[in-house]
Amino acid sequence: MSLAHKFSWQKFLKQNPDLKKKGVKRTSPEGEKAYKAAFKEFARKYIKEREERLKKEETRATKVKVELVKKLKGVDGKKWHLKAKKLNREIGRLDSYLASLQQSKERTKNLSKEV
Repeated sequence: MSLAHKFSWQKFLKQNPDLKKKGVKRTSPEGEKAYKAAFKEFARKYIKEREERLKKEETRATKVKVELVKKLKGVDGKKWHLKAKKLNREIGRLDSYLASLQQSKERTKNLSKEV
């Protein structure tokens, strides 16, 4: 969902009841200027929250991956190759998840440049 869908004219009017009482239209110069300013503020706040959430998730996934790698290095005993195969599969899933988080970070960075 795009940022424009997350912040509509109706939400803007709920935040600014004084403009609603005045009957300001979105296409009027005053309404357009006020809406653009409010949208930029909303977008910056949203992008900041998104970056924090991605950073937190990346640290969590990295921590889990490190623990799995330690567990993999300690695998021995009977059927060690089956245990190692299972751990390698989980580590691979985390690697791909971390790569997708990195792509999301890049998209967020590009989005912040556009706004």
